[in-house]
Amino acid sequence: MTRGQETIGAGCDHDGVTTALRPVFVPAVGYVVEAIEVSGIDPGCAGHQMSVALTDTSGAVVSQSLPAPVPPGGGPLTVPIPPMPVGTAAKVHTLLD
Repeated sequence: MTRGQETIGAGCDHDGVTTALRPVFVPAVGYVVEAIEVSGIDPGCAGHQMSVALTDTSGAVVSQSLPAPVPPGGGPLTVPIPPMPVGTAAKVHTLLD
């Protein structure tokens, strides 16, 4: 599942990354997002930190991850976030530090 995205990157990745929501079904709540899959991370970014924030349609941050280390060879990287309803997320923002 994808949403709009914006990447703010370090000098190690010049062509950006791709993101996808990782929804799971919680019976009492419905579908929630618990992680963001980030792919297309340049191998030169290994050892850098990736953070993800989700915003709603007004631009307000509704969920944000802790920094996750980019693995050797680049991505993909699954970044956990605090669970939130799928319908709340309008845009995914990534920060490669």
